[in-house]
Amino acid sequence: LMVQIQEEAAKVPQGEIEDYYQKNTSEFESVSVERIVIPKRANQQSAEQEKASEDVMTKEAELLRTRAAAGEDFSKLQKQAYDAAGVSGNNPPNPNLGKMRRRGLPPAHASVYDLKPGEVSPVISDPTGHYIYKLDSKGIESLDAVKNEISNTLRAQRVRKMVQNLQQPFTTEVNQAYFGADPSAESD
Repeated sequence: LMVQIQEEAAKVPQGEIEDYYQKNTSEFESVSVERIVIPKRANQQSAEQEKASEDVMTKEAELLRTRAAAGEDFSKLQKQAYDAAGVSGNNPPNPNLGKMRRRGLPPAHASVYDLKPGEVSPVISDPTGHYIYKLDSKGIESLDAVKNEISNTLRAQRVRKMVQNLQQPFTTEVNQAYFGADPSAESD
């Protein structure tokens, strides 16, 4: 039965796909962003140094944000952030995150999607560090690009609905005439 339901649910009409796309276009908004990550604290040893280091890194984040807003290169600024924190690596930093959708960033960073192309975010701080974003471009993905994703979503919804419809009409009732009177009811 489940195989039959899945086969039937897989036959999603093109009209349903188009309707879903039209009603949920914000779900398909994509942005191209760059990000600078500033660690919360520099590589330090003692607890006293950690608190002082957090303050230094917070100030560094604000300075880097000012420079980013002035148009400086994010790769250069990311390298400076790592140098200030004492973080080293063999590969040059790559702040370009490419295209992503709203669910691609943590919820606390969602304000990035409200920026206009070319704008730089304020410093966003959370327990993992300080972040500065620059929105490079914004757009809605085409129907052709998201057609399979929508089809899979609708297919899953259709399977759930078909299974629900099969389960709903069945209820159980006890036929007292067939089973006779409840013996425990007589003793009360």
